Amino acid sequence: MMVKNIFLFVTFFMSNFLLTVTLLSSAAWAKGYAYQGKIEGMVCAFCAYNVSKKISQLPGLDAASVNVDLKSERVNFISSSPVEKATVSKVLADSGFRLVEFFKIASTDLNSVSFSSVPLLSLNFSANQIERLDPILEAIGGLAAMQTSRLTVQAPKASEIELLKPILAGRKSVIKVLFIPVEDNVIELKLFHAESLANELNQ
Repeated sequence: MMVKNIFLFVTFFMSNFLLTVTLLSSAAWAKGYAYQGKIEGMVCAFCAYNVSKKISQLPGLDAASVNVDLKSERVNFISSSPVEKATVSKVLADSGFRLVEFFKIASTDLNSVSFSSVPLLSLNFSANQIERLDPILEAIGGLAAMQTSRLTVQAPKASEIELLKPILAGRKSVIKVLFIPVEDNVIELKLFHAESLANELNQ
């Protein structure tokens, strides 16, 4: 009954919210160093999430600028300082992913995305309920994969894999995820859809 009620709430929320737009400034990105790499071994959105998380560990990197394309195996990002191929290869070591190409690009070649400032859906639940809510999490993953989306998640670090797998695993479309570890046992999940995509990752 609880899962059914949450599902009805999510459906109602999705149907009735008007989306407003917040533009992610590409002008701010232009001040840094832009790079593109080709990474082998990615097969789904969960792989893309893990690659993004690894690359975000690089010093000076703008985590919000990391974009992964599964079809082309390409990843783009912005850093405030120069980045060497060996440095990227090192953060991917023992991950199952391999950097085969890496070069600097013009920041104007990067995609500029506008996301809604109001979430398409918002969900709060206890970390103890993740397994029971698997069908809901899978449905959220399907919704997010329909178009360019950003998912923000606040949850205990120990819940990261169990929570994100039903959302991301097996998806052939990348879902941008911001995971924020918290001490609380309450999980907060918000999904934002993109309003516009100025430049595709690889045209």
